[in-house]
Amino acid sequence: MSSGNPFTKKEIRESSLRQPTVAYSAAPAHPGMSGRTITVRMSHTKKQLHGWWPGRRECTSERLLINPYVGCAVDCLFCYTKSYPGAFFDFRRRGIITVWPDFDQTVARQLDSLSVAACGYLSPVTDPFQEVNRRYRLSEKIIAAFIERNIPLEFITKEVIPQKAIDLVARHPHSFGQVTILTLDEGARRSLMSGGATTDDLCALYLDNLHEQFGDAVEVSDDFGWEWIAIPHIYATPFYCYAYSFGHLLVLALYQQYRNEGVSFVPRFLKILAYGGSQSPEHIISEAGFDMASPGFWQGGFDVLRGMLDELEAL
Repeated sequence: MSSGNPFTKKEIRESSLRQPTVAYSAAPAHPGMSGRTITVRMSHTKKQLHGWWPGRRECTSERLLINPYVGCAVDCLFCYTKSYPGAFFDFRRRGIITVWPDFDQTVARQLDSLSVAACGYLSPVTDPFQEVNRRYRLSEKIIAAFIERNIPLEFITKEVIPQKAIDLVARHPHSFGQVTILTLDEGARRSLMSGGATTDDLCALYLDNLHEQFGDAVEVSDDFGWEWIAIPHIYATPFYCYAYSFGHLLVLALYQQYRNEGVSFVPRFLKILAYGGSQSPEHIISEAGFDMASPGFWQGGFDVLRGMLDELEAL
């Protein structure tokens, strides 16, 4: 399937990286913070909405991914874009943020070519409200392009949300925004940003939170202070962990039911799969004859885990 893009990724990257850069001083984003110098490259490209290609048609993408900037001044320590190639690599190496100054117009044209569109998504891959956006306001312009066409849009940010963005999103009943680190402790939030804390500081903060969470119920040894290193979703997309844990334990509980029932379980499992995501997990599981409110149902999943641990310890 053609993307409608006449250039290869290599050609786009080489073309954009040849553009001149400009540096400017940014005001502090929060009280008590110092200003910083941001280096920007203005670039023209065939950049497109993720999930879009030419033609009057329905959009088949789950969401229309939008990144008006490449490179992010928030610069979270464990952002997965630190492994991305192209202009992302140039940001890591030289601190240059690439800006497509007319990208909102490209987005508008591409939306006009769709007969049915998915939700727009301003992704935290490059924070839509990072400091550079206060100069170019591309994120607000792109939000307006969606709202003016009655297309819902969501955004995820770690920064202060501009009032104009809030006002635009409020005009559409199915549009919303998320803040990925929720804490009343601004110092703790800032400690997760680049240069905000040393490794030892983060270990101490994490261990303090574990002690607060478990109290006297669980003895938490000091080595758990390093556990945060293995959980990048803590910084990129909080609360993901709960959905994964729920889904994993649910599958294990169903697997235990299969072990108990054998082939007679298969029709019930196929019924679960047939629902897809059309109903809540509670409804789907109950229709298959299981009670999610029953501790015994979940115990089956823990029994599977216990068996795995016993097998591991026996090696």
